[in-house]
Amino acid sequence: MDQKKHTESRGSMIYKEVISMSNCHHRGRHINFYRKIMVCLFMCFSALTFASDMSSHLHSRGKKYVRERKWRQAIQTYNQLLEEQSSGQYSDDAAFWIGFSQEQIPGMEKDAFESFNRVAEVYPGSPWMDDARIHQIMIARKLYKMEDGKYNRFLKKMILDENIQIRYQAALALAAFKDTAAMPVLEEMINTGDEDMAGKAMEALEGYSDILKDDFSDVSEDDEFANKEPLRKADSNILFRKLHREGESWTKERLLRNGLFHIVSQKDLIFYLSLENEWDQKEWWRKFWKSRDPTPTTELNEAEKEFISRVMYAWENFGREWNFEKDYYPPWDSRGEVYIKLGEPDKIKRRGDGWEEWTYRKHRIALRIADYLPNHKGEGIVLGVVSKYLYKKNIRINSKRFTERSLFAFSNPEFDKARKISDLTFKLESATDSGNKARASFEYAFPAENIRFKSSHDVFQGTYTSRWVLFDEDYRVVQADGYSDNVVFNSRKEILENEIYRQIQLDLMPGSYLLALRIEDKDANRLGIYKKRFNIKNKGVQEISNE
Repeated sequence: MDQKKHTESRGSMIYKEVISMSNCHHRGRHINFYRKIMVCLFMCFSALTFASDMSSHLHSRGKKYVRERKWRQAIQTYNQLLEEQSSGQYSDDAAFWIGFSQEQIPGMEKDAFESFNRVAEVYPGSPWMDDARIHQIMIARKLYKMEDGKYNRFLKKMILDENIQIRYQAALALAAFKDTAAMPVLEEMINTGDEDMAGKAMEALEGYSDILKDDFSDVSEDDEFANKEPLRKADSNILFRKLHREGESWTKERLLRNGLFHIVSQKDLIFYLSLENEWDQKEWWRKFWKSRDPTPTTELNEAEKEFISRVMYAWENFGREWNFEKDYYPPWDSRGEVYIKLGEPDKIKRRGDGWEEWTYRKHRIALRIADYLPNHKGEGIVLGVVSKYLYKKNIRINSKRFTERSLFAFSNPEFDKARKISDLTFKLESATDSGNKARASFEYAFPAENIRFKSSHDVFQGTYTSRWVLFDEDYRVVQADGYSDNVVFNSRKEILENEIYRQIQLDLMPGSYLLALRIEDKDANRLGIYKKRFNIKNKGVQEISNE
């Protein structure tokens, strides 16, 4: 049975039932009147049902043509649907797919633009509206220089749209033509935290290099935006003597010392290299990396491991044997220094003129780096024009921070994969004297909804693990404890309304301490690592800071 016959059969059944009810309730001379009303109602219902089924049939046929890439048949079918029902269930779908199909046919881009515009203006509440605007932006980019600036004006209107995806796509389209109106939105994109979006924005801003270069044409070498690193003048020849290799090959120990040269202050490095005792050197190394350990409650120090890995990679891939005399040279070129500081770049562009361009989306920075040239005099690493522009505009790029010797940018891989325990408070609750010791009581609390709860026997159960480690001022473990907590609530409402909290009580001698706390729920893929520094004095406890 085809759709029309099926509809008419259902309508006939409904009609007969309505007439039967009419006969039961009405007799005599009024029966014809009521039957006429019922017939009219039936005809209206049947027409609406038939129209709905016809729209569904046309919609399915149009989708089939789109899948088969039969664009003209799809356009014809969807136009027929709109003629049958311009404001029905499938109307916004039809309007969108007309534009999409027109966009695929060479020479119909203008028609597609207007069709997409119809979707946005006639069906503003449609889920297709945002897609229609994005497609309009793509078409406007192609037709940018046509029709007296019509498409230019459209793109500039779209960079003011409330929808960030529409705003960003419009900015990228304008950036292709170096339109300065897009630059504020590109800066916004770089500062969102979305690495992919930041990378696209930085690439787009590279197209403005000539324009930006004019803005920095008056920058002197002494200016805060000067693009060379400052000369490194050691207070003592001991720095260079200790770093230089002994013998005909570099040892791993010497390579690691040269790596430290790039990431610690000159003062600290001279102190480390002045230590004659091997035990003192190992202690300095241990404390230096423990203070930078992203997961202090575990045995593995990811920062130290990453540093060693980067140093060895720099030596293997950027290592050089220099032919220069009467000066100290590192075991790698400028690329090795940047790699040790920032790790693997997101993008490398080889220029062919002795320089490479390295882009780090996460750090919002782009650098020009000399290949096969050392940077020990600050001549091999240049902050890119785009990065200087962003730094000047107060975006999260700091050229001074890069040129500092203390830069070692590293992210904790565990945090990258997990969501952070949100809204946690970790504070000192009380402190009392107890003889020659002080009792410090710390409390942590966080909303219960951070934990994943499973329903079982009319209750909700969740489990999280917690571990804390107390270090002294030399980063040696004083106390540690860990446990797994099983939390039970009677309803979802209780979960939303309550916090999970626990106290940590410590009896300690006077001194400086670091308390590290780790909370984790593997089921919910949540992780929180927190640190608190404090001092124990004869008069009690002084809380210093959170980390």
